[in-house]
Amino acid sequence: MKHEQLKNHIKGSFLKEQYLESFLVQSAYIEGILKIDADFNYWKAAGEKEMSKNPVLMAMYKKIDKYNLNALTGFLYESKIITKKTKGLLDSYRKKRNRVLHDLIFEISKETFEKDLKDVCTIGNKIIASREFVKIPSMIDFLEK
Repeated sequence: MKHEQLKNHIKGSFLKEQYLESFLVQSAYIEGILKIDADFNYWKAAGEKEMSKNPVLMAMYKKIDKYNLNALTGFLYESKIITKKTKGLLDSYRKKRNRVLHDLIFEISKETFEKDLKDVCTIGNKIIASREFVKIPSMIDFLEK
């Protein structure tokens, strides 16, 4: 499934108030797109020829693939790939997302759970629609041609 189809799936699930579906796909989509952005920018900065010759660069590259959302956001911000505003939005999303995931073990009302999911998805939708985020899938399309 292409990223545009995933975006539409997320949006459609949200509009149909299928917040759990939207939440799960959105979470994977955001993290996946950010990893692609980090990978691309790392390869660009390190240089493909240098990467293959340098075990330190290769080790760092492999580490990026294992980053969770917090580490990924920090890496992208420190690398000046995302702005402070986007970092704040991603941090807010991650904290709310994690709270929802960790609350699954507690007995909470369906209404509370749905509201929490909707709140997280609303932030996720803002991230996906942000100018910085929109450019990443466009870059992927360009690279695939």
